[in-house]
Amino acid sequence: VKSFLVSASTAIPIVAGFLVARHLYHVITGDLIAIIVGGTAGLMIYISADELIPAACQGGVGHRTIFSFMAGVLLVIVLGGI
Repeated sequence: VKSFLVSASTAIPIVAGFLVARHLYHVITGDLIAIIVGGTAGLMIYISADELIPAACQGGVGHRTIFSFMAGVLLVIVLGGI
């Protein structure tokens, strides 16, 4: 029961964010949405580069990790151009 309640409590910020966004829907412009999405993407790249990649390289497979990451970035660039 305790683990269910802890897991269910993660929905509270999601619902709060939805309610705030619903009330601000008419105020938010397309440019602001683009800035928010760009900032979110930048944060995810920062987390990947600063936290996840060094942690993955500690297992002795550093080159595979880096080359896999580079291949993934190139794949996204290629698929984005299609």
